[in-house]
Amino acid sequence: MPNTTSLNLLSPVSGNIIPLTKVNDPVFSQELMGKGFGVEPDKNKIFAPVSGIVAYVAGTLHAFGITTADGAEVLVHMGINTVELSGAPFTLNISVGQSITAGQEVGSMDIQKIKNSGRPKTVVVAITNTEDYLKDIKVEISKKNATETAALVTPKIVKPKEKPNISYSQIATEIIKNVGGKENIKSLIHCITRLRFYLKDESLANDKAIRSIPKVIDIAHGAGQYQVVIGQEVTNIYNEIIKQIGTDFANKPIKNDSTKHFTFTQEMKKGLSSFLSVLTESIAPLVGILGGAGVFKGILAILVQFNIMNKASVTYLLLNSIPKGVFYFIPVLLGYTAAKKLHSNPIILAVVGAILVYFSTVATYLPLPTILTNYASSIFPIIFAAWIAKPLEKLLKKTIPKILQTMFLSIIEIIILLLIITVIAGPIILVASYKLADGVDIVYNWNPGFIGLLVDGFYQFLITMGLHWIVIPVALNDLATNGHSYLNALLSITMVAQGGAVLALAIKTHDKTVRNKTFKASVSAFCGITESALYGFILKHKRIFVLSNIGSGIGGLICGLLHVNNYALTGSLVGILSFVDPNVGINTNFLNAIIAHLSTLLITFVLVYFWGTQKKSNDQR
Repeated sequence: MPNTTSLNLLSPVSGNIIPLTKVNDPVFSQELMGKGFGVEPDKNKIFAPVSGIVAYVAGTLHAFGITTADGAEVLVHMGINTVELSGAPFTLNISVGQSITAGQEVGSMDIQKIKNSGRPKTVVVAITNTEDYLKDIKVEISKKNATETAALVTPKIVKPKEKPNISYSQIATEIIKNVGGKENIKSLIHCITRLRFYLKDESLANDKAIRSIPKVIDIAHGAGQYQVVIGQEVTNIYNEIIKQIGTDFANKPIKNDSTKHFTFTQEMKKGLSSFLSVLTESIAPLVGILGGAGVFKGILAILVQFNIMNKASVTYLLLNSIPKGVFYFIPVLLGYTAAKKLHSNPIILAVVGAILVYFSTVATYLPLPTILTNYASSIFPIIFAAWIAKPLEKLLKKTIPKILQTMFLSIIEIIILLLIITVIAGPIILVASYKLADGVDIVYNWNPGFIGLLVDGFYQFLITMGLHWIVIPVALNDLATNGHSYLNALLSITMVAQGGAVLALAIKTHDKTVRNKTFKASVSAFCGITESALYGFILKHKRIFVLSNIGSGIGGLICGLLHVNNYALTGSLVGILSFVDPNVGINTNFLNAIIAHLSTLLITFVLVYFWGTQKKSNDQR
């Protein structure tokens, strides 16, 4: 039923009620956190202003949030800038996910401690989803005892949501519980769309319960990980999980059980899993900036081609330094992200990356082969450096006297890492990187149409197993080594195919709710994020999955036959400008890219629209 019932907001503490605009804090007084009221408290006990589910409890106990049954999100914030007091004046006896009633005592605040710290003692009550929920609020400006009505709220008339309106914190709590609890978690990382758990025993995870949690799209297994597919909100939920289980579990190194004996095959699988984990966590934070820089590079090329901008102008040189700088200094960026993943010192590895780039510049004047000195834009040497940095640092801490470590530990570590890379490992890795790029080109050029059909016809299978991250570093290596990637052009086609499949479902269905979801999933796929389309709809219908792969394979065939090339780590329709040759601007490659992408969209749409569902199955659930 539509919501028409008024909501009473009780005063959470005894004191004088004041308008929110009078609160001595611009965030609250300008109602940036939502409408509500303030209380100048004269007693310490704190009570719940509404009934509902506890959605949030601050780590410093200075604030908590409640979600009511009809969708109001009510924040209680005790004191101004009191987060800096590290919880000293506060006690709260509630926890996230707990059901509480209006007027229930939930804790206390020490007013005198807050006053002694020089901070305002004002308690704020705000409806943080004011824009979606609140139609009107009437605040009673007077002295109130705790649990007396302080404001009367009139909600908007809203339709009930399909799933409960719960917070990221509640979602995190449910996920932790259903993967077997904190004690079953060894480590947690995330990529663009997935939580990637390393669990002690995957059999303890409740797949069915996790799939029913709001925001969860599906479950996947691969690379030794228990993967919870979330979509674009994965970072918010990841942060909440880490907040609840502790930062020790964030990217925690997985230690092998020395009492177990593994076969050669098992050891290989463990090694591959570890390698994929490092690549995933190192490259994932950079995908967005690398993709955006590549598209921007295409825009600049078009502006120059049509004489809107001059290559010799200061403006062009400044703007062109953005994509150039991002790609040129990849070793610096990867040094930082890889070190974070491997628990090395990220600052030291970023410095090592910067020195490698600088060395590549000055080494052109040395009597050395170019391939041995071209570390700018490289990806694998710096990841190798991050891998050996942790044990090296431990060794140096045991060797160097503590009194000298502050001054000499970092610089000695940098010197040793640079010597290992530039003299021993780096040249070998660089040669291997070039051979890998050459190998990809050789395989592609053997039969571009067939390779396109093969790659795009089966790439979705890799996604379902979480193994598509094997391909991403190969494409990135192509771009770093050659400045272009035929492989990444093929990957772009698969995204469009999945978007076309769910777009067909959106057009065909008669269910408005399903249509809204499928439209959103198609837009997401056309923007390069395919998990919502794949796990939300395509994988749930075998026929649609097969047809979308056929459409993707045909698109790959067309893309290969047209020799479509890509110049940035991005794709789908949103990244179409990454197919503009940065040296010449719009040419036949860009036009062929448009043909390949639109053909893929049309073919997959037609296949799924006419043959994807049976006649009595219009509502794709």
